[in-house]
Amino acid sequence: MTDAEQSDTDTGPDPEGAPPTDRGWSDLWQAPTLIVGAVLLALGLLSAVGGKPHHDYPAALDDAAALIRSQRPVEALDLLNDTIAPALTTEAGATAEDFARLHALRADAISIAADPLGPDNAQRIVNGYTEAERFGLDLAPERVHRLAMALIALGREDEAIERAASLPESAGQARRGVLRRVIERALAAPGGAGAGDRTIELLDRFADEPDLTPEERAWAIATQARVRLEAGYTAEAVDHLLLAIQRYADLPARDAARLYTLLASAYQALGRLDEAEENVARAAERLSPADPLMAGVFLVAGRIAQDRGDPERARDAYARIVADFSASDAWAPALLGLAETRALLGQTAESFEAYDTLIQHIKEHGDRAGVPGERVVSSLLDQVGGALAQERYAVALRFAELARSVSEGERPSASVVLALARSERLLADQTLARARPAPGQPPDISLLDPVTRREIRRLYLSAGEHFLTHARTMILADDDAFAESLWNAGECFDLAGADERAIEVFAEYANGRPGDPRRPAAMLRLAQAHQARGELEAAEAIYRDLIAQNPTSGEGTRSYLWLARALLADEDPANDDEAESLLTRLIDGRLLEPDALEFRQALKDLGRYYARRDRLGDAIVRLDEAVRRYPDDPERPLLLFELADARRRRADAAADALTRAMPQADRARLETQRASDLEQALALFAEAQSALSARPVRDRTPVERAALRNAYFHRADAAFELGRYDEAIELYDTAAQRYADDPVSLVAMAQIVSALIKQGRFAEARKANERARQRLADFSDEAFARSDLPFTRKHWERWLDSTDALSRAGSAPQTASVPDQSD
Repeated sequence: MTDAEQSDTDTGPDPEGAPPTDRGWSDLWQAPTLIVGAVLLALGLLSAVGGKPHHDYPAALDDAAALIRSQRPVEALDLLNDTIAPALTTEAGATAEDFARLHALRADAISIAADPLGPDNAQRIVNGYTEAERFGLDLAPERVHRLAMALIALGREDEAIERAASLPESAGQARRGVLRRVIERALAAPGGAGAGDRTIELLDRFADEPDLTPEERAWAIATQARVRLEAGYTAEAVDHLLLAIQRYADLPARDAARLYTLLASAYQALGRLDEAEENVARAAERLSPADPLMAGVFLVAGRIAQDRGDPERARDAYARIVADFSASDAWAPALLGLAETRALLGQTAESFEAYDTLIQHIKEHGDRAGVPGERVVSSLLDQVGGALAQERYAVALRFAELARSVSEGERPSASVVLALARSERLLADQTLARARPAPGQPPDISLLDPVTRREIRRLYLSAGEHFLTHARTMILADDDAFAESLWNAGECFDLAGADERAIEVFAEYANGRPGDPRRPAAMLRLAQAHQARGELEAAEAIYRDLIAQNPTSGEGTRSYLWLARALLADEDPANDDEAESLLTRLIDGRLLEPDALEFRQALKDLGRYYARRDRLGDAIVRLDEAVRRYPDDPERPLLLFELADARRRRADAAADALTRAMPQADRARLETQRASDLEQALALFAEAQSALSARPVRDRTPVERAALRNAYFHRADAAFELGRYDEAIELYDTAAQRYADDPVSLVAMAQIVSALIKQGRFAEARKANERARQRLADFSDEAFARSDLPFTRKHWERWLDSTDALSRAGSAPQTASVPDQSD
């Protein structure tokens, strides 16, 4: 059946040199529609002759073959499928040869029409040719080649190679084409030359083929070198190329340039940069500047420059490829090199742009992108590491986000997740550090603006989730890495204020790692998270366990402070004495030195506790000690205010006590103490006012803002109580003007009235009183219900007394002074 086959596939004259036995329809009709119509007519007429079906199938199949030879495969398929195949039956006289030709011609037409060859059409081709063989057809070399190519498209490379091996010597080019296609697919697959020994074996078989063309010879040598290079056999690749270049010295210039470029790349990989540059020059000498092969030359030149520590020269080489050789296989590797060198040169935005372009290219082209996604991720992680080392955490985070986007839609690798976690954590830490009240002091997030605070919280939350994800991936792989990431996740959730998440993580850490050195610290953080959520009983239980386990150091000692705070925060006053005892133990010198953070905090907490309990003498002692011991404490301005306020309140209490009968000695002592408290309060309020005013407005916390405002008024109050009325009037006036829109300004205006009356300046007092009444009309009663106002009943009573004094004075002549009025 080979003669018939030859007439189907040959595009030239009949192999016998004679005209075809049956004249083809294409010789009679030019238009394909007429050919189809003629075949239909012939089949229809013949089927009616003598009442016995008989068709001229060979002639019809010849016409289909003619359409294929004239590169009209779609029309041939229409003819074969719609006309010939339905009529082709053994009853109508069809022979095995007719069936074989039908199947083979279908496969021929699909092979020509399908470009690119997808799996469905590849399967149809394989089915067609194998069916033709089943009907006895011996496939000609061209059809064997087509069948082999279809098998390759289906991933059946071994069958394709076996088919190609059956081709005669005269079909050597077809046989080599099959081998070459198998090799190229192996190299293009994920992992590339990872096809390994099988690929090398096929390359050797290809290279041993007789009658290789110069182009095929150069391709074989270059591909063998490439496989060796990608497999890590760099020295062997150099030896192979040196021998081949000498053995085939008559290769065309472009083919020789390919080999010199590969040799340069091999030398570059070995670190022999001088030899690499020499071969770059040899390759460039054999190419025109615009030759597409120059892209590979520039790529090696860029890598050499990068290895020499010359990123500018490398960048320029890579930029040339990206700009002028976008269709080259070197384009994607060059874009990666451009991204890396721009990062080295500090051109961060341009580096981001190059990486992003490359990532989009990989998403669009997948395995055909020219650079595997894993290589880009590795490069980006190197950039993350470099940026973290330079404390450029925002830059590191952007590189990490780009690394994550390479595998968008898939789970990122553990390394990428960890890079994201570290970058987010460190960026949040860095931003928060800007809120340090003083060098060496812990940051205070309240000093930051609301937008920055939200961003810090978002970063900590995201870092916590990424650390937790990384920990989960490390459970069975690396216990130390698991523990480190789990700990960091808990810390980040804690810093973000995500107390519930922090509790989950620290509980897992503490319960799952009983022998871990950080378990006590995890327990402490767990208790603190419970405390932050108001779950005081749970927190107290953990603190007590920690104290019992290690009462004199570490987390046990720290737990004294936190247990005391929890006890003071609950609604049970019966345990406040225990809290006081815990704080006292921290500052009695047996557990801690004064430079310990917990000592400092306990001292301040104790002073504030005494102030809340109206144990003002004890409060003054502890707060005064804190102010003296810690002049650089970030809370010093507040401590000054609190100490001044404690003295003011003790002076007020003394004034109340002095209205009662008591021994003269006690009265004298109390009056002396009251005067001393007022003098010191006056000075301390002034110092607190100055310290609080020195802090930028945007950095002041709400507590500090209230303290600053109250310092203005209480300072004036102290001057008033000391009888320094001119000074008090001046201080009240300053306060009233500074806080003119605040209800508190009425305090100052009313007190000015009282001070003027104390001096007998009734006319001025009446004017001041009228201004105060007008200001009172500006505010509702609710405005004075705020608990943070320095406006007490004493101030209202004093204003009422002053108003009454003005009323009683009437129009009587103003005297130099009047008797002091009782407060």
